[in-house]
Amino acid sequence: MGDIRWIGLDYGAVRDGLDLAGITVTPDVWADLRLIEAGALDELNKER
Repeated sequence: MGDIRWIGLDYGAVRDGLDLAGITVTPDVWADLRLIEAGALDELNKER
């Protein structure tokens, strides 16, 4: 069996979720989300 590889967020779903939460998506908010995503991907895809 192959390994699991995480590839990232579904940006359409993220946008919908933020809209439903009443969060205005500014360039700064989007940049912060991308940084969080990158850190999570690094952690999730680490060799164990």
